[in-house]
Amino acid sequence: MGIYSIKQKLFQYNTAVVHISLLKPIGTIKKVLHNFQKLFQQEPKEFIGQNLNILLPKAFSQVHNRILEKFVQNGNLTNIQKGELLFCGADKGQFIFPLEVRLKLDTYSGNDFGVSASLSSQLSLTQYILFDSVSLSIKNFC
Repeated sequence: MGIYSIKQKLFQYNTAVVHISLLKPIGTIKKVLHNFQKLFQQEPKEFIGQNLNILLPKAFSQVHNRILEKFVQNGNLTNIQKGELLFCGADKGQFIFPLEVRLKLDTYSGNDFGVSASLSSQLSLTQYILFDSVSLSIKNFC
């Protein structure tokens, strides 16, 4: 994807940007930009200082911090180098929706190291995926 395409995508209705810390406490949301409320149905200020896992389905959030810690320990850049990843986000009501994620290692305020992520919803905000958090199976897709 060219630089023009990336910049154009960043300013679309269904795209938001978040910066999380990879320092202690790992996964803390430091800043959110552009359309965050439209994707996650909450005021952006409600996310600042929270763990990134509040943006994920509960089934994923249970292991996500371990993934981040493993990344910090091993320095494995595989997911960052892939470009776009497909993942799932969850709004306040735990309604799950697919996200296209682009990751970039970044600094914040000059004294914090972390990841900036562009998050793009792949469904309209009236479509959702419902799945059972116990069996991790999809229950409904509309």
